[in-house]
Amino acid sequence: MISTIKGTKSGIGYHGIPHDQYFEEHEIILLDGKSFYMTSDGLTDQVGGENNRMFGKKRFQKILTEVEALPMAEQKERIWQELKKYQSNQNRRDDIAVVGFKI
Repeated sequence: MISTIKGTKSGIGYHGIPHDQYFEEHEIILLDGKSFYMTSDGLTDQVGGENNRMFGKKRFQKILTEVEALPMAEQKERIWQELKKYQSNQNRRDDIAVVGFKI
């Protein structure tokens, strides 16, 4: 099961963003074997596929459910390969960051 925690919608490191920018805090219960993933919007907003549509959250979540039993290094490779395959010859639209870790 995948649960989503939405982050505060604000840029980081751009000119004009206050240094005391508020970010909402979330408390989560840590359970052995639980995995966590954080991604920038660059991944989900990447255009590609047959219809030149965004990669999207649902596609990312589907990949996560397919790779959840694999070691993190293999998960990284599968996510990267799926993105490259989807992106095909489309230009990268934004920076892409994905961070994953397991408790």
